[in-house]
Amino acid sequence: NLPKKRLRILLSLIIFIQLSESVFIMNSGQGLQFQDKDIKPGTLLMSEPFMKDPNFLRKVVMMVKHDEEGSLGFVLNQLSDWTVHDLIEDFPLSSYPIYVGGPVSQNTLHYLHQLEELSESAMPITEGLFWGGDFDQLKAMVEAGEVDQNKIRFFIGYSGWSANQLLDELKEQSWLISQRNPVKVLRYEDHEMWKALVTELGKPFNFWAIAPIDPGWN
Repeated sequence: NLPKKRLRILLSLIIFIQLSESVFIMNSGQGLQFQDKDIKPGTLLMSEPFMKDPNFLRKVVMMVKHDEEGSLGFVLNQLSDWTVHDLIEDFPLSSYPIYVGGPVSQNTLHYLHQLEELSESAMPITEGLFWGGDFDQLKAMVEAGEVDQNKIRFFIGYSGWSANQLLDELKEQSWLISQRNPVKVLRYEDHEMWKALVTELGKPFNFWAIAPIDPGWN
């Protein structure tokens, strides 16, 4: 009916004004201006709310590598329907879920973890957080029941950028950056992670967290 239609138009207008304010503040230098030095292992990227690439729509990416050759990270909040045992037959029978780390090389398996026992063969990301490590040793630890599911996350594929590509996307306001402790962020519920991190940045970005996926909603 007419009142509902008017309400939807009003809400759409409010959303447009708020999002326009966010973009203006960022572009005018009053907001968050990101540079190359802001990206390091453990840095979190949050996609802008209307990103057209479905691989990154309202996704959070943890960076594990960023240098002159390019950048690499893993999407933290895209759970798949598989477990590690589903995809790797000789992996001990278990229920460790697999996340989709990104659209690149989805025939590869990666893992982020807090297992000090694997630290010598793994790449440190931040204090107490590692990438990879001796897979045979990991399987033996799983078989022995020594790996807490909350201290490891498995991924198929990864998110990759060529040299300077990510910086160009930052200039285009495609991503927001958070330096929140990634170990704590891994405890967030998948469906709340993006919204929580965007909200933590405060105004004007907290409005992004409640904006509809389709800005033309009516």
